[in-house]
Amino acid sequence: MREFVSELLIDRLVDWGVDTVFGLPGDGADGVLGVFRRRADRIRLVLVHHEEAAAFMATGYAKTTGKLGVCLATTGPGAIHLLNGLYDAKLDHQPVLAITELPDSQLLGTSFRQELRLEQVFEDVAGYNVRVDVPVQIPAVVDIAVGHAMARGTVSHITFSHDLDTGVDTSYWAAMTPSGTPATAPVFMPAPGVPPAAELEQAAAVLNQGSRRAVLVGVGGLDARAELLAVAGRLASPIVKSLPGKAAVPDDHPLTTGCIGALGTGPSEEALAGADTLLVVGTNFPYARHLPDPGKVRTVQIETDLARLTAGSDSEVPLIGDAAETLQALLPMLRQADDRSFLEQAQAGMARWREQLAAAEDGGEASHAAGKPASHAAGGGASRAAGKVASHASGELAPGASGGGAGPVRPQYLARVVDRLAAGDAVLCSDSGTVATWSARHFDVRGDRHYLLSANLATMAAGLPYAVAAQWARPGRQCIAYVGSEGFAKLMAEFLTAVQHRLPVKVVVSNASRLGQLLEPLRSPPAADFAAWAQACGGLGIRVEQAEAVEPAVRAILDHPGPALVDVLVDPDELPEPVGARTGPS
Repeated sequence: MREFVSELLIDRLVDWGVDTVFGLPGDGADGVLGVFRRRADRIRLVLVHHEEAAAFMATGYAKTTGKLGVCLATTGPGAIHLLNGLYDAKLDHQPVLAITELPDSQLLGTSFRQELRLEQVFEDVAGYNVRVDVPVQIPAVVDIAVGHAMARGTVSHITFSHDLDTGVDTSYWAAMTPSGTPATAPVFMPAPGVPPAAELEQAAAVLNQGSRRAVLVGVGGLDARAELLAVAGRLASPIVKSLPGKAAVPDDHPLTTGCIGALGTGPSEEALAGADTLLVVGTNFPYARHLPDPGKVRTVQIETDLARLTAGSDSEVPLIGDAAETLQALLPMLRQADDRSFLEQAQAGMARWREQLAAAEDGGEASHAAGKPASHAAGGGASRAAGKVASHASGELAPGASGGGAGPVRPQYLARVVDRLAAGDAVLCSDSGTVATWSARHFDVRGDRHYLLSANLATMAAGLPYAVAAQWARPGRQCIAYVGSEGFAKLMAEFLTAVQHRLPVKVVVSNASRLGQLLEPLRSPPAADFAAWAQACGGLGIRVEQAEAVEPAVRAILDHPGPALVDVLVDPDELPEPVGARTGPS
């Protein structure tokens, strides 16, 4: 029986329940495209404009769904372009399968055009990394690759020669080998989720003996919201979140003090500094200066991966298990706290912090006359001076959408407007850089909202591909890319991807471009007009230059039924202040 390699590959992915592949096949990939067309009712290929975006989308898909993300690229430079997105998956422990192509097998080793040893190129990024030499390997190799990625939260990579796609009689290979390919099955079963009872009792004893207890939760606790709130409520413990774990509990819940770290809150710093007992759930938070002195705090840590268990903390009681199941088993062993003063102190600090945030957001306009920040209008969030402020690339924003002061928009204000107007189940995909500070501090996760960003690689340009993948996976939800001008410019072609696939992605560009300043005194071009690009792609594009038009513009793109972008010129001199600064947060 003759079978195309692409059929073997794609059929096995379908057996695993894979329904989406993000990629950009080469110009000779008619076989692969034909298989996708014939199986369009079971699996879809989302064609992108840059392979880096395909890898980001696979990572964003995994972060959004908890399922395997799959990306595909051709040989040579196409495969290399995947690497940044794949390192994002590796460092954030996301299951992603990358599929690449080699030149024809008779050309390997001849220094032929675009010949690279992709097994070596991908050796560091991929936990499982294999070259397919005969088609009969494919079902077993795919099973192992998927199982490895799912079990270890990492990247797997499979590469095969282009000429295998012409079809090879698999029965011939089976006859010529001394033994058959090992039998495998497309089945993955997660490990048991609850630690032994003796270890749970030991952990409960440590937590019950504490008087100032805090919970530090990361991405591993995203599916344990109810359990986290129950345990923290019983222990009267403030919940401190890593930024990737921002959606673990709502930002407006009285038990949380928000995030920790450079993009975090002062009350979270104070809570960890004052704690004598720490429950760490699903994070190996690496920034030691934000953590309590190991000699002054007792730590219980819950982690699914033994290799990550002790990273970032000195755990007295390490627990291997699923966060939700372990917390559920631990809860009956914990005593109700009588003294809630430590939690109340954290709550009072959080109330003051929110007042400082509101002051930073107040007054959408920012100006710098005589080198000093202007005082901002109280209570409004936007200047009220008259004047034209926003336009589509080809015309006015909307009737009545005008007004505003002379200064650029404060980026904090823009982030809070997005927060106020976004849906209760919105998925915010933040880019890295300064915009991550604004989204971390001024966009609240509440209700069923979700928050994605490149946490450990902290790479720019992930925001838009994440949003495309999230919209593909969650077609009924509002998916927003919150990006800076530099990050958006790197992969802005993926807005065209959203248009072509009819994905109603919303893009908010916090445009603080310093290009003109960098080029002075040679030349000083105007900031890029990303709204014009959105319009050229066939989407809605709105440009905002002054504060009064921010809210109507953001509302317009969120209400638009298709892909839409708002390009807001924000003050480039408005920089985040570090946590604990005398003047408070930005």
